[in-house]
Amino acid sequence: MSTANTAHTHAVSTASSTRGQINGILFVALFAAAVTRIAAIPSIANLGISPLIVGIVGGMIYGNALKDGMPESWAAGVNFSARKLLRIAVAFFGLRVSLLEIAQVGLPGLAESVSPALAGWTVRPFALTQVKLAESLFTQKRDRMLGYARGYGGTEDVFAGPDRVLSIFRANAGLDTKGAQPVGSWENGTGYLRGHYAGHFMSMLSQAYAGTGDAIFKQKLDYIVKGLAENQQIVNSAPARPTPLPPAVAHPHGG
Repeated sequence: MSTANTAHTHAVSTASSTRGQINGILFVALFAAAVTRIAAIPSIANLGISPLIVGIVGGMIYGNALKDGMPESWAAGVNFSARKLLRIAVAFFGLRVSLLEIAQVGLPGLAESVSPALAGWTVRPFALTQVKLAESLFTQKRDRMLGYARGYGGTEDVFAGPDRVLSIFRANAGLDTKGAQPVGSWENGTGYLRGHYAGHFMSMLSQAYAGTGDAIFKQKLDYIVKGLAENQQIVNSAPARPTPLPPAVAHPHGG
């Protein structure tokens, strides 16, 4: 009689565990469906936010607010979905993206991308002109940065922005700053990171010119490079010049 009760209890426990695991998997499925529906809301979709990002945010909300209220029997199903099913889903998502890319470039594009690998190449450089962005949040950000690079310092004087970038270098070399004020923040005469902003600004100009071919970006960049070369020549010649002696200090004689 005792053995029969034990077997019955074990069967009930197993059935309850299986039911809890199924409930956990169903919960994750409903959660994923809800995330997909939320990501499809026009106000969210128009922001260019992918369902993956919405899912990450939803997962954060679940982990911090909903997890403690979930029945313990569901945990096995949720963990199974998160650890095993999620890996399979990611693999299929990557395969779907790969197939879409192949369909877009066609067989000639696929052959071109595979040929370097067949030739033993591990990395193949490409120009910025070979990359084209579809209209999205990224193109909006790009156009904003191009507008900043084109108009920084004002539109009346194309070199007003570059003169501001060169200001602290010229002041350090004892050259005329042409009345330009430093950029500000860490790009000032006493900042420990002065020159840092100038490097980023030059990178922006060079990439803007490489991507658009607009001559104004190269014009500004050439001006800055020439100005830095003049500063470098002055600074490098400083050690060859004699160091001026400090003025003599009169010491009164004691009585």
